[in-house]
Amino acid sequence: LVSMIFSSAMALGAPRFAALHATGKREELRKLLRMLAHFIFWPTLAASMLLIATGQFVLGLFGEEFIAGLPVLAILISSFIYVGATGPVAALLNMTGHQNACARVFAISIIISVFLLVTLIPNFGAFGAALAVLITDMISRTWLLGIVLKKLDLNPSVLPDRWLIRAKLLSESTNGV
Repeated sequence: LVSMIFSSAMALGAPRFAALHATGKREELRKLLRMLAHFIFWPTLAASMLLIATGQFVLGLFGEEFIAGLPVLAILISSFIYVGATGPVAALLNMTGHQNACARVFAISIIISVFLLVTLIPNFGAFGAALAVLITDMISRTWLLGIVLKKLDLNPSVLPDRWLIRAKLLSESTNGV
């Protein structure tokens, strides 16, 4: 349910990223990104909070034993919220000719994810798996956001530009990807 918000926004916005970038319409692209960032984040946050608030009831519909999964659900929802907050970074990179940088981040993220899953699942079970997903998403999305800031000088997130100045400086000092 929550991921459908992001997917719908990408289906609408991604093709426009390429067209606006190719025609040099930076201000229009900047406005589209800002609008999509808010279109993605706020409904994602609202749906996530609703799901957390009703989580015990919703999970109980599948059986009493599922209610114990509420902490796992909360961690996974936190990941969706973070992905929503960073905005369409991967789609933006892919549609503006920076797909190789995006692919490298995802390749390294797979390695990080496997390491975290192998490390956390034996000790924490499903909670560890959810935590691995959250950590991997936070690393990859933050990294992709840094690349967008460096290579495109655009803010596709709901985060204020002034908050991202430090992230951009860090990305420049590490040469991106």
